[in-house]
Amino acid sequence: MDGWISVKDRLPEMTSDVLVRLTTNEMMISFYRNDGYWSNCGGAALPVDLVAYWQPLPKPPKETFITPEQAASEMERIRNDKNGDTELLHAEMDDLMVKLLRQLGYEAAAEIFDNTYKWYA
Repeated sequence: MDGWISVKDRLPEMTSDVLVRLTTNEMMISFYRNDGYWSNCGGAALPVDLVAYWQPLPKPPKETFITPEQAASEMERIRNDKNGDTELLHAEMDDLMVKLLRQLGYEAAAEIFDNTYKWYA
């Protein structure tokens, strides 16, 4: 199993969150406790023989997400910086909207919008 480590071969560092595969084929984030038991993220103990494999969690994405407050602030900045240049204003606002669509997982919609004719372009 690619990337999976059998609990018979090796256990993870104690209290480090890992992805586990149970003998029921379910997967969840869990950690190996100091007392030799496994726990799910809610803290509930799992029977030791229920966990068959584990693997480290992937590193988080490097992309920085824009919070709603940051998006509003950036829109305000764009609007105030363009001094009446509506073409530049629309172009920068559209770029920000495409970035937000992609961040929300609307890749196809962002691609369509990004490739749509713009009167100001």
